[in-house]
Amino acid sequence: MPRLPLPAGVTLLDGRRYDVAFAGHTHGGQIAAPDGRPLFRPSGPGSRHYSYGRYEIPGNGPLFVSCGVGCSGIPVRINADPELVICTLGAQGS
Repeated sequence: MPRLPLPAGVTLLDGRRYDVAFAGHTHGGQIAAPDGRPLFRPSGPGSRHYSYGRYEIPGNGPLFVSCGVGCSGIPVRINADPELVICTLGAQGS
């Protein structure tokens, strides 16, 4: 299976393993189909594949991508509701 390009911040790890990664600024595509599939996506290579949600990255930890709260370009969001994600992290095995 080909590896998809990861968000820019994750690529800075240069292949090192991480336990969890967080990304955002995709705005969930801002304009999406009723099922949440983005109709338009930001131009970054990672954002084309990871628009929002949780993704399991082979050989690494999960990647969480927030739908974000703002807009880019045009001030509209359709079927891509603003989202503020609150996470609680803890040590494994504790």
